[in-house]
Formats: sequence, C-alpha cells, structure tokens
Amino acid sequence: TGSDKPHVITTWMDHNSVLRPFNALANSKDIEQTRIKCDPQTGLADPEDIKQAIRPNTVLIAVVHGSNVTGTVQPIAEIGKIAREQDIPFLVDAAQTIGHMPLDVEQANIDLLAFPGHKGLLGPLGT
Repeated sequence: TGSDKPHVITTWMDHNSVLRPFNALANSKDIEQTRIKCDPQTGLADPEDIKQAIRPNTVLIAVVHGSNVTGTVQPIAEIGKIAREQDIPFLVDAAQTIGHMPLDVEQANIDLLAFPGHKGLLGPLGT
C-alpha cells in the first residue's frame, strides 16, 4: 500500500495471545496487519497466500505451529522458506506443539520461537 508503517502477516488460526497485541497495534494505526484466511475444512494457511501478502514494508510473518482449537499443524517449513527468501523475520507460536512434535528451527527457517515451559516441556508453571 506504500505505507511507512510496519506490516505484519498473521493467519486466522493464530492464538489470541498473538492476535490481540497485533490487533491493538493495528487499531491504534501503529502497524498494518494482513490476516491470511485458512482453508475452512483443514484449517491450513496456504503458503502462497502468505507470499502474495508480502509488501515492501512487511516486517514480520507470525504463524501458529499447531492450533489449540483444531489441532491443525501449519506448513511452517514452507512458510519459513518464503520468509527467508524475502528476508522477513519468521515468528512461530509453538505453545501447543513444543515437546510433543519434532521441530527443527533451522530447517524451518524460524527466527523467533515462542512457547511456554510448563506445557510440553513439563517445566514449572510460569516458565
């Protein structure tokens, strides 16, 4: 859109803990946000839709690894490849999957990985 404001890409499957801060920033006109629609049957985001949403001012792609509602696991390696090719930081919310599923941060080109210690890693509460 030619804006100088930072642009962030998220998906409709992302958790509220990710969406709410971005929504607040978008509502206050501090950022622009594109929320990618997911397949209504599978819940999957199409990596090509994410690629098409990239703008010159895109500063972050944020995607949930596994949904806490549906269990859908997003194609993060494909999305990470797109992010890396475009030199855009890639944030993955792995709160529901860390410790339960293999996750290779380097192979998936993940720059930022968010997760709690007390779920799949069986750490103390609050970590």
